[in-house]
Amino acid sequence: MKQIERRWRMVLLGGVLLLGGCAGGGATPGDEVEIQVRWVVDSLPAGTEVAIFEALEDDVLASTASYEAGESIALGAPIADGVLRTGFDEPARFVVVLTNASEESFRFWAAPHLPLPMAAEPDLVITCLCTGELYEVPAGGSWRRVVEYGLSRRSDVRKPLSITHVFTRGELPEPE
Repeated sequence: MKQIERRWRMVLLGGVLLLGGCAGGGATPGDEVEIQVRWVVDSLPAGTEVAIFEALEDDVLASTASYEAGESIALGAPIADGVLRTGFDEPARFVVVLTNASEESFRFWAAPHLPLPMAAEPDLVITCLCTGELYEVPAGGSWRRVVEYGLSRRSDVRKPLSITHVFTRGELPEPE
């Protein structure tokens, strides 16, 4: 009887160790990821603003739209501090809105994102802006895209991280 009991303890211990090893990265349930979202918009017209908002329940991931001046845009609550807070393996869905205060339409594209610390890059769970697409914003209008950022629990990164995008006015560069 003691031998059977000892075997069951070993099986149970092995199962606990196996599950612990599969969790990866040391994250435990309830751990939170903090991601600062940043923008570089130097090449866009003066007065162009970028803001992020909570996604609405019916927002479709990666949907993108432009809006004429005065046209209303359905948005959730603003994320004023630009910081997303979510659990590991639970990407935060949000909406990026670019508002064009100028009297001219313009086109832009997003360069590949820059995560800091860079060690987070392989474990990002992200549907991004840097799609290789050319976007357009009407004069006095707005542009909107639904994206999500997160971090896999496999990551060794446990401190807050930032993800920066550079928006570049003009056409996409041609391959050489």
